[in-house]
This record gives sequence, C-alpha cells and structure tokens, in this order.
Amino acid sequence: MSAISITSRYAKINSLVKMTRPQNMRFTVAVYIVSGAVFGLSTIAIILGSLIYFLLYGLATIINNIRDVEVDKLNKTNNPLAKGNVSIQEVKVLFSIYLLGLIIIQLLLPQPETLIFALTLLFFSLIYSWKVTDIQSRGLIATILLSLMYSGSPVLLAGIYSGYFPLFQACVLGLLTTAGLLAKDYKDIKGDKLHGKLTPLVRYGEKTVRTIAYTVGIIALIFVFYSNSMNLAVYITLSTFYLSSAYWLHKNKAHNNLIKILHQTSVVFLVVFYLQGEFLK
Repeated sequence: MSAISITSRYAKINSLVKMTRPQNMRFTVAVYIVSGAVFGLSTIAIILGSLIYFLLYGLATIINNIRDVEVDKLNKTNNPLAKGNVSIQEVKVLFSIYLLGLIIIQLLLPQPETLIFALTLLFFSLIYSWKVTDIQSRGLIATILLSLMYSGSPVLLAGIYSGYFPLFQACVLGLLTTAGLLAKDYKDIKGDKLHGKLTPLVRYGEKTVRTIAYTVGIIALIFVFYSNSMNLAVYITLSTFYLSSAYWLHKNKAHNNLIKILHQTSVVFLVVFYLQGEFLK
C-alpha cells in the first residue's frame, strides 16, 4: 500500500471521527464520571458507562448531521459531511460500527436497565432529528430535551448502576445545561433562519433567549439550594460562578471557548455538591 493511499485513508477516518464531534461529549462524560464517583461506582462501570456515552453521542451526532447537512453548508461549519470530505454511505457505515459497539458493551453489563436506558436515549435522538416529528425546530422544547440528555441522563445512568433512580435530581441538573445550549445557536442563526429551523433564538430573539436562559438556570439553582447538606458558602460561590459565566457566554454569543469551558465546569461542580447533599447524608 502506497504512502499516498495510507495518508488518504487516515484523512478519511479522521474526517469521519471528527464528524461525530468527540470533543463535545467531554462535558457529558465528565458529568457521568463525577456522578459515578459520588454514587461509588467501580472503575470498570465508569469506563464502560463513558464508552456508552461516547458511542451514543456519536450516533446522535451522525443522525443530526445527516438531517442538517444543507443548513451546515450554509453556516459554513466544520462538518466534514457538509464540506464533502465524507459521503452519506461512509457515514452510514460509521453509524453501524458505533451501534454494534454499543450493543457489545451492553452485553458486558449485568443490568438490563442500562440497555433500556441506552435504547431510550437513542430513540429520543432519532425523533429529535426526524423530519416528521421535527422536534429540533420546536424551540425551547427541543433545547430542554437536549439539556436533559446532556447533563441529566448521565446522572440517571450513574444512579441506575448504583441501585438508585435519581430521576428528579437528573432533571434539575439537566436544566443547568439549558443556558449553555441556548447560547450555541448564535453561530448558526443565519442558516437556521433561511432553512426555517425554529430554534429559540430564531423564534424569540436574543433578549428573550437570554431571559429564558437566566430564568431556567435560577429555577434549577433554587432546587439545588434545597439539597440537604450543601454548604451555603459553596452554594453561593458556585451559583455566582454559574450565573456570571452564563451571562458572558450569551454576551459573547458563545464565541469564547474559555467561557464555555468555565460554564461547563461550574455545572460539573454543582452536580457533585448537589448529589452529595441528596445521597450522601
């Protein structure tokens, strides 16, 4: 095999992996890891759960990229599918590989509940991007659903592994992600408007979106406040950190990656202290 052929294959594989946006799943995996640590999960359970999220996120992203390929072309994103670096057929092969990997990992796990959990998340990913339901264009409903999937579902999965079912806590912590997800729509607003993708930003405008982001965040923080043993000084510090980073995230229209990382970090710390207050009494 020639050096040119090897380089070409590597570039193709790299484009396919890049299309799944693995860098974006770090936050969800981080939430799962810290939740697992609070619940006392074993190292192998944390590793397998992280792999589940890596594969689930990849599958969901593939579905979303296929659905939004024309919008991504207009927004000039770095999506390899929109840029023509990979074909639809190649993407479908990658989808099959990820799905097979997910099934194999599930067979290694003792709890059947985790399989139901994974299939449920995959189902929501499908209907989110499916043109018939078109949840993706349903404004705030779509954003809240994504929020619950990003930071609520990893808390729920870690709890299921540990014999808990922290559904309420997962919903509260999921809402903390809403401000960040609302901010990510700024960069895609041109294409979203042209293709009729009714994100909250397109539907309500910048001022209303910022109000929604702060309001949902404050509501979630109020629930966190009633955690049974969270130190008041810690709560005030983390809440201030969270709200100020949310403010600057929208102020800069999500163009500053450092602010995005700081905001996600505040959510991760809130997850830790909230779960400790709820379950380690």
